[in-house]
Amino acid sequence: MLAIALGTFSCTNDLAPRDGTSSRAGPRTGREIQLSDVDRSVRSFLGEERLRALVSAERVRAYRIDGRGATPGAESSGERVGSFPVLEGPVDLDADLVHQIRTLAAKEESYDFASAKGCEFRPGFALELVSPKERPLFVLVCFECDEWAFLREGARVTEDLSREARAAFEKIARTSFPTAPWPF
Repeated sequence: MLAIALGTFSCTNDLAPRDGTSSRAGPRTGREIQLSDVDRSVRSFLGEERLRALVSAERVRAYRIDGRGATPGAESSGERVGSFPVLEGPVDLDADLVHQIRTLAAKEESYDFASAKGCEFRPGFALELVSPKERPLFVLVCFECDEWAFLREGARVTEDLSREARAAFEKIARTSFPTAPWPF
């Protein structure tokens, strides 16, 4: 198992008010995130099915993927995340990190809805959010253009990452695959 502290994105610092009351985007009790806890703009962007998969995720597995499709000479396991070959992984992440990733994805501050980029989306890192009741949700991160995508059953929505979210995902990626060449 792999444990990573994300600092500014921990549940106690960002979502749960110190006085124990409900907040705009925070879990009301314990470590659970409910659909109603997700910021309105994020709910609209992700849609109901992706949100259900996000909030019910109990496990997260990390992958290093080839965002160019199939780079000549790159070692691939034969597995794919969407259309992207898996280069390394999966790496199982611990329960605290599962919660931190769900929390990060639920916050409007993790997205940069105001900007639009014209670059080609070439993710090098993917997370598989696994739930006992939902089909997996994949979060793909492109460190070249600072975008992330949510992929479920072949349908993908893509948005820009905030600087803070990019830093958090970079830390997760580098720690998950410490010997891999960077950037990926």
